[in-house]
Amino acid sequence: MPVNFVCSEAMEPRGSTPTEAPEAPASEAPILVYVAVYQYASTEAGDLSFEAGEKILVTKKESDWWTGEVLEDRSRTGVFPFNYVDLDMTAVRLIVAS
Repeated sequence: MPVNFVCSEAMEPRGSTPTEAPEAPASEAPILVYVAVYQYASTEAGDLSFEAGEKILVTKKESDWWTGEVLEDRSRTGVFPFNYVDLDMTAVRLIVAS
């Protein structure tokens, strides 16, 4: 063995208990901003209605129906068809919910 070889077992004294690794900070999943390409008007409870051009924060994607909220009025939340929006490339960034 080379003289500069270091065995990791030799780094801990015998009989010591290894310390637990610190918890990794919870990572924030990016919330992506989309822009409405078409108006979506629904009278169904739980649906998110919006006008073309409004920005939508998408918080969940499930098949053809996504969940989100209108950026300008975050009290407006609900589900909507995914094909009514496109990714807003001017707003691609991590948004931390407050």
